[in-house]
Amino acid sequence: MKILSFDGDAATVQLKALEIRTLRNAVREALRGPGDAEERFGAPREMVEGLRDTLDAVFDQVDPGDI
Repeated sequence: MKILSFDGDAATVQLKALEIRTLRNAVREALRGPGDAEERFGAPREMVEGLRDTLDAVFDQVDPGDI
């Protein structure tokens, strides 16, 4: 992962295909874990699910040869 810019609490990052897949799978598994997702992540469940959905959409656009 390469951070391209950082402004306050927002960052623009560049991820490799393998990193996208790894992050997507980790978020997916963490959402399936025991207990309350909001307590584990410190963020509303909808926000974490949104991240998972975004990672799914981005990974769908990755060329399989890039992995």
